[in-house]
Amino acid sequence: MRAFIFRLETLLNLRKLERDEALSQYAKAISERKASENMLSNAESKGFSIQELLRQKQKGSFSADEVFMLQSSYEKNLEIIKQRKDDLSSKLTAEENFKKLFIDKDTALKSISRLREVKNEEHLQNERKKEDLELEDIINSRFSYLHNHQVF
Repeated sequence: MRAFIFRLETLLNLRKLERDEALSQYAKAISERKASENMLSNAESKGFSIQELLRQKQKGSFSADEVFMLQSSYEKNLEIIKQRKDDLSSKLTAEENFKKLFIDKDTALKSISRLREVKNEEHLQNERKKEDLELEDIINSRFSYLHNHQVF
């Protein structure tokens, strides 16, 4: 039986590399999005703690400088939160784009892999048919030989 040779093996290997690269980019986008979510969460926590300090200062005696400092710190934190939300939004968009890219590359790889499997199965069927024909020829030739050389 002849060995199966898939003529598009190089293309299949290229598709595997592209899929792996897309998967790597997708994983990186996920980790960046998670980091961005953590940074947003930290900024929001800081904002809550500043609000709590402001409430405590307003209950007791406080100086105008302390309140002004806390208010400016809170306003600056609000700007940071807005930046973090914008950053998170862009990270989510990038993650979605890399996910689509990965799915496209994975689909292309699966398509060529299925083609390879089909071609391999066709090759095996053809080789089996050839072997069956060869065996049939051998059986027929033996039968013919025995029939012609039979002693009566």
